[in-house]
Amino acid sequence: MVTQHFHEIDVGLIGMNPAIIGRSQGLDLVVFQSLNHGGSSLVVHPSITKFEDLDGKEVATPGVAAIQHNIFTMFEEKYGITAKKITAKVTDMPIFAQKDEIKGAIAWEPWPTLIMEMADWKRLLSSNDMMENQQCCTWVTSTAFMEKNPEVIEKLVKINIKATKYIRDYPEEAVKIIAKYAGRDESTIAAAMPNMIYPWPPKVNEASSKLMIENLIQQEIIEAKSIVPDLDTWYKGLIDERVLDRIIAEGYLDLIEKKGVPK
Repeated sequence: MVTQHFHEIDVGLIGMNPAIIGRSQGLDLVVFQSLNHGGSSLVVHPSITKFEDLDGKEVATPGVAAIQHNIFTMFEEKYGITAKKITAKVTDMPIFAQKDEIKGAIAWEPWPTLIMEMADWKRLLSSNDMMENQQCCTWVTSTAFMEKNPEVIEKLVKINIKATKYIRDYPEEAVKIIAKYAGRDESTIAAAMPNMIYPWPPKVNEASSKLMIENLIQQEIIEAKSIVPDLDTWYKGLIDERVLDRIIAEGYLDLIEKKGVPK
């Protein structure tokens, strides 16, 4: 949705997958910091005991543009299986699971946790099990906005740093806040939170991001000819963490670590 309306907004918070796809389609889109790594899970019917059991089974994903679909296809190739992938809204996945219309589902939290609660399913793998330090949500803007409004980007970077520090230092308080504004039970958010990784400093994970790019090319979701002149150079155009790196070099993280953030 953000990439579809990218020219109508100044800043967005989206997954790495749609950021990659948007940039590959010619959008002046840059990622200027990370929010979290991981944050998704593959949950399954109790009869499924290992990933290979999903061969030929119905598995719901949020769609080909989603990180979760990308990671799942990587695992299909790794284990030599082919599941019957069904594109589904995350809000519908618990219903499909309850009706036994699917045997697996991969989505962002808290939906996997909700599926387990509502359908008595189990967590087979977290996304971090499937891809170490898997890059998930990112802050994006345009090069034009970043150049014209450096003070806005700097303010957002500092806010994200403080929020990340708060979540890392006060996870129980963070659960209460997230539950309140998400309209979910605290127990659900508490069960989902261990799958979320808030890196310090909040930088984009290069290795997992490049793996996702390569798999998107292999799955023909993006065209190889759009990643020019080569992957490393193209990636440097996608990621612009200069403001974050400057703030770190100036000692802002050291200051936050020393002073802490109010509870």
